[in-house]
Amino acid sequence: MVRIVEERKPRESTPKQVAVAVRSFLRPGRDPRAGLTLLLTCLAVLALSCGDGTSKPDPIDVSPPAAVTDLRAAVLSPGDLVRVEWSAPADDGSERVTAYELRYSDVPPTELLWESLHSIAGAPTPRAPGSAESLSVAVAFGMRYMALRSVDEAGNVSPISNVATVVGVDSIPPADVEDLAADLAGDVSIGLSWTAPGNDGEEGTALEYDVRFAPDGPPMGGWEEAAALPHPPTPGSAGTRETLQADSLQDGRRYAFAVRARDSIQWSAWSNVIEIDTPDHIPPGAVSTLEALFVGGHSVTVTWTASGDDDQRGQASRNDLRYSEEPITAENFDDALAATVPSPRPAGDTESAVVGELELEREYYFALRVEDEAGNVSDVSNVIAATTVTRQRLTSAGSNGGSATAPSWSPDGQVVVFSASFGGSEPPDIYTVPSTGGSPARLTNDLSGSTDPTWSPDGERIAFISNRGGRPEIWALDLAQTTDPVRIVTDDQPITTCSWSPDGTRIAYSAIDAEDSREQNLYIATLGADEAPFELFAISGAGVDPAWRPDGLEVAFSFYWRGLSSILKSPAAGGNPRTVSSRRGIYSTPTWSPDGSRIACSIEPEGSMPALWTMNSAGGDSLQIGYGQQPELYPAWSPDGRAIALSVGDDLDIWVYYLE
Repeated sequence: MVRIVEERKPRESTPKQVAVAVRSFLRPGRDPRAGLTLLLTCLAVLALSCGDGTSKPDPIDVSPPAAVTDLRAAVLSPGDLVRVEWSAPADDGSERVTAYELRYSDVPPTELLWESLHSIAGAPTPRAPGSAESLSVAVAFGMRYMALRSVDEAGNVSPISNVATVVGVDSIPPADVEDLAADLAGDVSIGLSWTAPGNDGEEGTALEYDVRFAPDGPPMGGWEEAAALPHPPTPGSAGTRETLQADSLQDGRRYAFAVRARDSIQWSAWSNVIEIDTPDHIPPGAVSTLEALFVGGHSVTVTWTASGDDDQRGQASRNDLRYSEEPITAENFDDALAATVPSPRPAGDTESAVVGELELEREYYFALRVEDEAGNVSDVSNVIAATTVTRQRLTSAGSNGGSATAPSWSPDGQVVVFSASFGGSEPPDIYTVPSTGGSPARLTNDLSGSTDPTWSPDGERIAFISNRGGRPEIWALDLAQTTDPVRIVTDDQPITTCSWSPDGTRIAYSAIDAEDSREQNLYIATLGADEAPFELFAISGAGVDPAWRPDGLEVAFSFYWRGLSSILKSPAAGGNPRTVSSRRGIYSTPTWSPDGSRIACSIEPEGSMPALWTMNSAGGDSLQIGYGQQPELYPAWSPDGRAIALSVGDDLDIWVYYLE
């Protein structure tokens, strides 16, 4: 029996089919196992068809279809469809393409932007090259430009076609809303209203609204960053009154609102911005950190951490600080005396206030309430007590290995200037500190050192002694400027101490005698005058520490000669000096009381340490007012006459002694 078996020849694969298989294998999302099987099969068959060497394989297709160059688009009446037309391109010269890719955007398409454009579904099956192709699509938001690409059977993609502008698309946006208004609809609800714009300007009906809101004012980055209110109304015809309610807002906050409308193609600009506050029923939080920071003779500086407008958030409107000699409670808070305090700072900041005009050595109680702009008042703070003193320390240079000397009061009595070294070996510089207590502020930074500061009567400048110019001279620092100090008095002899006249036109100073360094002479220099300083005192001995009488008619100074010491005073216009002191001892640094009736100075009796004394400026009547337990030097009488600043201690720090 003969079995006839049909001989089957291997199926041939063309190079184009191999290319299709390669592209299919590499296409994203394709099952790699299926693509690999197809690829290996095609390659094997291709190898068999070419294996006898008698024929050459067809080349692989890598040529893309031609680009479409006549794409055009127009809106059909009544305006809800776009008609797109073009001529079918050719693949490999004469073959038809396999598929079309149509896309649109609101900016002209490019190769770089292609994947981000909006796709258009429903493209027709390609026809023969040169055939008329067309497609009608619904008008969509942002449909201003169109382009297409074609794909052949090998997966080759043509370049982007010419860009077609959609002719007839609505170019008139809705009118801008200009009358957005807001009213309270409840404690945490706000009602919005506005007049509906049209589809084209003020005509027709818009498609939708976009209503945005932002707490605490319009957003810095633009309204697109703000939150959208849900469920805006469907636009009515132009002129219709629209309303929308914003609910579940926060109590006591300011909200800003804006609205815009769009048609099928584009948005209007944002409306006028309306801002409105929800009612504030939340009081500021009670302060619990009140404490006494500095305690003086006539003042107490209190400090605390600011609470907020709403509990511990925001910024309140008013601080109400009260003080009394009786314990303060919620019931008697309004009966206590009100202190002058600054406006509140943002929540969490440190605040402080100086309560003045207190009596010496009295116990006072302090408490605080905070109020917001809606009139809500916090609970009473923690209550603190402080007892005023007769002595107050202003610096701590001595405890750090340095010293602080030569205090001088500002004309308003608020600040004390002094010379200090806060580190053991560093040269002294000029500092200021609040007369009620605080942190010292450095004014100079001079490697040669700065000493003996004195305040100008107008409070705008400070004069001091410095060697920065090569020898000790008088320099002045303008407190309102950031410039370096300027030299105001120079002398061939080294200057040691200085004092500004009450009218601000002259400087009295002492200088070491050029022929005998044991002697010091006193001079008066007229500022800004082209004349030599006037010699006030030049006899054997040392005259230092000049101090002007408040009316400028006399100058008091310390005098030393052969173990003798006293306080002298001399007419400022020149003349014989007269002795003021009547006790034995070493006298230094006189200072006049504001009324000119007394002079305070440091006296070191034999065998004792320097102590603070006062005497009648006419002579005699000496009275020790210092404690005499440690050195008391460089006194300076306060402008109100109620206190004296001086250097106290073995290492010397600035203290204030209260007299009354």
